[in-house]
Amino acid sequence: MLGVLDTGEDAIVITECGVEKYEIRRRQPVEDPLTRLEAQGLITPAAPNPAPWPPYESASEPDPGRVDRLIDEMKGDH
Repeated sequence: MLGVLDTGEDAIVITECGVEKYEIRRRQPVEDPLTRLEAQGLITPAAPNPAPWPPYESASEPDPGRVDRLIDEMKGDH
């Protein structure tokens, strides 16, 4: 025989032959993950008006050493 025991809290206990077997609780509202991460200091929101991208510089003649210079610059101590 199943029964329901109302504890008056945010939980309902289901009994079977007078023995408490299951408990049903109210779910807590799900917090927005981005809001939670920001509150924990793990992320920083984007700026509302970010600076524009720098203009693209196109070389009129291909420069074979340009890629090597860019890689060397990326490997540098920052």
